[in-house]
Amino acid sequence: MQPGLTGWAQVIGGRAISTAGKAALDVWYVRNASFVLDLEIVLRTISLVIFGE
Repeated sequence: MQPGLTGWAQVIGGRAISTAGKAALDVWYVRNASFVLDLEIVLRTISLVIFGE
């Protein structure tokens, strides 16, 4: 996957998750990628930008 500005690991774990945990979430994302999941990531990103962690 090409890296982007946000991702599943960022919206789920944020700063509180380890590098290994982020890598595991990235693998999960690659295996479960879909338009609906991408839409959820975008919506969670917008929420995090507006309201913070």
